[in-house]
Amino acid sequence: MWQKTSALLFVFLFVFQSVAAFSAESVQSEPMPQKTDPEKYRWLYDLVIPTSDRLSDSAKAFKSFKVHLFDTNEAFIHPEQLQAANLNFKEAIQGKITYVGFVPKRYQYDVIYNSAFEVTLVVKVHFKNLQNEDLENLKRKMQEAEQIWNSNTVALDFKYQFQFQIVDSASDSHFSVQLLDSTRGPYDTNWSRKWSGITIAHEIGHMLGLGDEYQTLTSVSDCLPQSIMCESNRANPMWHHYYFILRRLIK
Repeated sequence: MWQKTSALLFVFLFVFQSVAAFSAESVQSEPMPQKTDPEKYRWLYDLVIPTSDRLSDSAKAFKSFKVHLFDTNEAFIHPEQLQAANLNFKEAIQGKITYVGFVPKRYQYDVIYNSAFEVTLVVKVHFKNLQNEDLENLKRKMQEAEQIWNSNTVALDFKYQFQFQIVDSASDSHFSVQLLDSTRGPYDTNWSRKWSGITIAHEIGHMLGLGDEYQTLTSVSDCLPQSIMCESNRANPMWHHYYFILRRLIK
């Protein structure tokens, strides 16, 4: 009972904070995430979710897939288009996802061309009120998060890697967040000093435009437990995560 009450209180406070933030953002008149019918994309689900997962627990597998459809970027291309990509990519990616089921939250990352058929996806984070050893601890954890995303990539016709940078100025960042002793977010507003590298990898997943796959109200993991967007303290990125991030690059 206490856990459910705590979760409800968190959601109430989160919604209050998010609505206030969204009211300020809405001046920019950016579109809202689309309210698409997930069934429309069963064909894509069959291609990006492993057959073993679809057969062993179809409900959890579909939940881990469908939350990422609610996005202002509606170009859900066939995965084969990523195999045939020729690096004619956008250089800056931004949009909004539906966060905690109903709140529109932005994502943003840059695309850096390294050489022929190789790119780096960059997320820049600025931290407010750093104290004592915060910077060194965050550098280490950001590197851990970077390694998690770079160690599980799926082979395509072009090489891609992730780089998560700490920057000194809010104006140079994609996200400027408050560093607190304890918090559950939101990912674009508050981070905790106590978060592990894998939790940060999950939160940066949001910055890259991915949603939460678990039930945000109760924290029940009705999703694939091996998915990093289902379990924020374990698991790894999966092919469908890379697909939803990389598909936005193609013009």
